[in-house]
Amino acid sequence: MNYYLKILLFFLITYCLSLINLNAQDAKVLLLNNKSDETNVTNYLTIYEDKSGSLSIDNIKSKNNEFTAYNKSQKLNKESFYWGRINIKKISKISIPKIITIGKKRHSDISSMYLFNENILLKESKSGHFVKSNEKEVKQELGSKFFINLKANNNYTLYFRIKNISGFRPNFYITIQNQSIFYTKLSQRNITYGLILGILSIMFLYNILIFFFNRQYIYIFYSLYVFGLILNIIAERGLLIEFFIHQNPILNPFIFILSTGVALSSYLQFIRLFLDTKKLYLKWDKLFVLLIITYVLVTIALLIILSIQFNVFIAINASNILNFFVLIIATIFMVYLFPKRNYINLFFISGTVLLTTGTILQLVLLLNKINIGINPQLFLNIGAIGQIILFSLGLSYKMKLVEIDRNNLNVKLIKQLKHNEELNKKVNIELENKVKERTTEIQLQKDKISSYAENLKEKNVLLIENNEEIKQHREEIQVTVESLMDANEEISKQKIILEQTNKDITDSISSAKRIQTAMLPSIGIIKKYFNDYMILYMPRDIVSGDFYWTRKINDLVILAVADCTGHGVPGAFLSMLGISFLNDIVSKSKIIEANLILESLRKMVKTSLNQEGSKVKVSEGMDISLCIINTKTNKLYYSGANNPIYIIKENNSVTQKEFSILKTDSKMKIFNSECENQIIESKQNCLLEIKPTRNPIGMYVKEKPFEAHEVQLNSGDKLYMFSDGYVDQISDTKKGKFNSKRLKQLLLTINSKNMSSQKAILSSEFDNWRSSIKQIDDILIIGVKIK
Repeated sequence: MNYYLKILLFFLITYCLSLINLNAQDAKVLLLNNKSDETNVTNYLTIYEDKSGSLSIDNIKSKNNEFTAYNKSQKLNKESFYWGRINIKKISKISIPKIITIGKKRHSDISSMYLFNENILLKESKSGHFVKSNEKEVKQELGSKFFINLKANNNYTLYFRIKNISGFRPNFYITIQNQSIFYTKLSQRNITYGLILGILSIMFLYNILIFFFNRQYIYIFYSLYVFGLILNIIAERGLLIEFFIHQNPILNPFIFILSTGVALSSYLQFIRLFLDTKKLYLKWDKLFVLLIITYVLVTIALLIILSIQFNVFIAINASNILNFFVLIIATIFMVYLFPKRNYINLFFISGTVLLTTGTILQLVLLLNKINIGINPQLFLNIGAIGQIILFSLGLSYKMKLVEIDRNNLNVKLIKQLKHNEELNKKVNIELENKVKERTTEIQLQKDKISSYAENLKEKNVLLIENNEEIKQHREEIQVTVESLMDANEEISKQKIILEQTNKDITDSISSAKRIQTAMLPSIGIIKKYFNDYMILYMPRDIVSGDFYWTRKINDLVILAVADCTGHGVPGAFLSMLGISFLNDIVSKSKIIEANLILESLRKMVKTSLNQEGSKVKVSEGMDISLCIINTKTNKLYYSGANNPIYIIKENNSVTQKEFSILKTDSKMKIFNSECENQIIESKQNCLLEIKPTRNPIGMYVKEKPFEAHEVQLNSGDKLYMFSDGYVDQISDTKKGKFNSKRLKQLLLTINSKNMSSQKAILSSEFDNWRSSIKQIDDILIIGVKIK
C-alpha cells in the first residue's frame, strides 16, 4: 500500500512541477518542416518590453521567465525596445534555407536576430527599414528579413530585438518561407515594376523631348508629374533604398514626401493648362492655385518636421490626407465637367476615373485584408499608368486642335490680306482723283496769294530785321525749356523706378526678417529654461547679423550669442547658416562640449564659405560666446570666439578660496575694486569677466584651438552674453564709444532689478547715449538669472 502511495505522490509532484514550468515559460515550440508556402508563426512568439533599451542578449536570456505570450491585437509602446523569442524544432531531414520576416515594412525600423542551439550562439545579424545595406544579410525588399538554415532534429531558440525610430508603432508579425520562393517573388516584383517604371520613364522622356521642340510649358509640368510618380513608386516599394541609397536609407521618407509634393502640385498645374481653367473655369482655377500653394508649403513643412523630429508617421499620414483631399476635389471637378462634353474633358475624366478606380481597389483590398495573390498597390500603379497614357493622348489631341486652329487662322488672315489689298487699290484711285481736283483749287489760291505777297514783301523786309533778333532769343529760350522738360521727365522716370526698386527690396528684406525671426528660439522656449531673463535684440536694419540660439539636452541648457560679419542682408545670411550648423552639430552630431561645438562650427563655416586652403584673407565669419549650464549642479561651461561673458555674483556667495582662484586665472577678470577688499563682508556685487579665445569662427591667419572654461554658479547669479554693437555705439554729445567699462558699471548698478527692468534701462541708456546719431551696428544682449 505504501508503495502505491509513493508512486501516486511522485506523479502528482511531477505534474505540479510541469504546470509551474509551463506557466513560467508560456511558450510553444514551432515544429519546422520544409513547407514552401509563407507561414505565419506569430502564435509561437513570446515578448519582453525593454523600456530603457540597455539590455544585451546575455541579459535577456536570464529573463526568459518574464517573457509573455504575444497578442496580435496588443499595441506596443512606440518608445520602447522589444525582445521576441521563438522556440523551434526542425523535424524535416532535408535542410532548406529559409527567410524569416518580422512585420511589415513599417513595423521594425532597426532589428537584430540571435540564433541559439542549446545555449550556443550560432548566428547574430541585423536588419530593418533604416539599417544600411552593408550591415544587412537580406538586402532586398523593405522591413526586417533574416536567413536561417536549421539542421534536422535540433532544437533552436530565436531571439529578436526591434526598435522603431520613425513614429510608427512597432509590431511582431513573423513569417517564414523558403529562400527560393522569396527570390521567385522578388524576380516577379522586379519584372512587374520594371515594366511599370519602364513605361513611366518612356512617357517622361517622350514629353521632355516634346517640350524642347515646341516649348509648351504644359509638357514640362506633365513630365514633372510623371517623374514625381516614378520617384514615389520606387521610394514606396523600397527600390530606391535597394538600388540607389542603400547606404543612406534615412533619405527614403524625405524623397517620398518630396516626390509626392512634386507629383501632385505638377499634376494640378497640368490640369490648369490642359483644361485652360483660367479662361473657362475661373473659380476652379483659383481653387487649383490655392491647392498648389498649399501643397508646396505642406511639403516644405513636412520635410522640416522630418529633419527635426524624423516623425515619418506624421509626415506620411499628413501627406496621405492631403492626397485624399485632392483626389476628392478632382472627382468633384470631374463630375462638374461631365455635362460639358468635349473630347479634352473626356480625356481628363477617363484618366481620373482610372486613377480613382485603382485607388479604391487598393484601399478595399488593404482595409479588408483580401489576398488575391498580387500586391494591391499594383492597382494604383496601373491606374496611374492608364491615366498618364490617356493624358498623353489628350495632350496630342489638344496640340492637334491647336494646329487646326492655327491653320484656320492663317487661312482667314490670308483672305483678310487679299480683301485689304483690293480696298487699298480702290482707295488709291479715289485719292488720286481728289488730289487732282484739290491741286487745281490750290493753284488758283496760290495765284491770289502771290499778289498779296508782293504787297507784303516790302513790309516784311522791315519786320525781318526785328524778328530775326526776337527769333534768335526765342530759339534759345525754347532750347532751354525743352532741355529742362527732358531732364524733368527723366528725373520723374528715375524717381518712379527708384521708388519701386526700394519697395521691392524692402518687401524682400521684410520677408527675410520673418524667416530669420522664425529660426530664432521662441520666447516660450527661453522661458521654459529660465524664470528670469531678458533679450535686448535691436537689428540696425530690418534683418540682423546678430543671432541667439538655445537647445536643451537632458540636464544641459546650451545658450549661444553670435555676431556675424556685417549687418543687414549679408549678416542675416550668415546668421541663418550659423543657426542651421549649430542645430546639426548638437542635434545630429551629438557634440555637447562648448569648445568642441565651436571647433565644429568653425570647420563648417570655413567649408560652406570655401575658405579651406584659401591663401587670401577672408573676412566672412562670426564672433560667438557659447555657454552650457548644468541645471542640476549649476556648473557653467563656456567657450568663446572673440566674445566674452559677464557673471555678476553676490560677494557673500563667493568664498575666499573661490575668489583667490578667480583672481589668479589670467582668463578671468574681476571688476569692482570693492569686491577685492571686502569679499565676504561687503554687500556689493562683483562682476566676473571670462575672456574668449582671440579667434573668429572662420578663416584666420593665426588659428588656434578654442579654450574651455568651467565656473561653479550659485543661485541668484546673473549671466550676461552680448555682441559688440552696444559697446561700439558712438555719441553725438560725448567723444568715443560707449565701451565695455561703462557697460560693466551699468550692469553692476542695475543688477538688483529683475531682468525685464534691466532690459528697459539698457534700452533707455542706449537711446540717451546715441541721441541723434544713427545706430551703427546690430545689438544683442541676453541676461539670465540662475535658479
